[in-house]
Amino acid sequence: MKRLLIILAMTCWALTVPGAETARVVGNRVNLRAEPQLRGEVVGQVQRNDQLSVIVVEEEWVAVRPPADIIFWVHSDFLEGTEVAAPRLNVRAGPGINHAVVARLERGAEVVKRDTFAEWVGIAAPTNAKVWIAREFVELPEPVAEPPPPQAEAVAPREPAPEPESPMVEETPAVPTRPAPPSVERPTRVPPPPDLDLIPLDGQGDLVEREGTLRPAGFVLGRPSRYRLTRSRGPIIETICYVKGNEEQLHALLGRAVRISGREYWVQGARHPVLVPQSIILTMP
Repeated sequence: MKRLLIILAMTCWALTVPGAETARVVGNRVNLRAEPQLRGEVVGQVQRNDQLSVIVVEEEWVAVRPPADIIFWVHSDFLEGTEVAAPRLNVRAGPGINHAVVARLERGAEVVKRDTFAEWVGIAAPTNAKVWIAREFVELPEPVAEPPPPQAEAVAPREPAPEPESPMVEETPAVPTRPAPPSVERPTRVPPPPDLDLIPLDGQGDLVEREGTLRPAGFVLGRPSRYRLTRSRGPIIETICYVKGNEEQLHALLGRAVRISGREYWVQGARHPVLVPQSIILTMP
């Protein structure tokens, strides 16, 4: 009975988070995953018409707060009673180090114990935990249109006062000179990476500059790169372009705000262009 009351209380809390947007599930037995990809570990399931609190909306995945009936796991060696005793403690999707990390807790954080398995303790989802659901299986709330800014009242320009005539001065009209035609620098075409299947379009390989946050693109068949440049519009994360270059360098910059200059290409089967970097600059420390 006590366990049932805890679950009901956690359910009410999850559905009444102030300012949280909710999404309605539109499929039956839809998987919730620890990562935004089909290979991500399944941590639970939801049913049609279930309501989920939205954290982040991406192109193909939505991060939501875990439902109250999902149990996550921490190692008992790093707990003192219900308090975290380690400087930082991984919260995992299952009772073992082979399970995905879904959140991290700092020293002194309190946990709600739900279950035990060997040296592992099952706990209620921490407030910073999130799980992922495919975007096609949720109905998102319609964005509220912002009212247009008030227009300034037009003010008629004041006519300048007439200048006094000077009959004794005769001005010599200026002789117009023809400006020299501007020099046009033709960009040098750089051959694209050999593994890109280009669309036959004019402007392939143009030199461009794009700014945003570098994120993983996920492991989806047909994507031209494992990395993408994104921008945020509230909870929605939009893809600007894919980024294809030095894998080690790009991996080290994941989650960082950057400005990338390079060559842009449109390829078959991709909704966004591919940017091959020539320079990458951090825009925030």
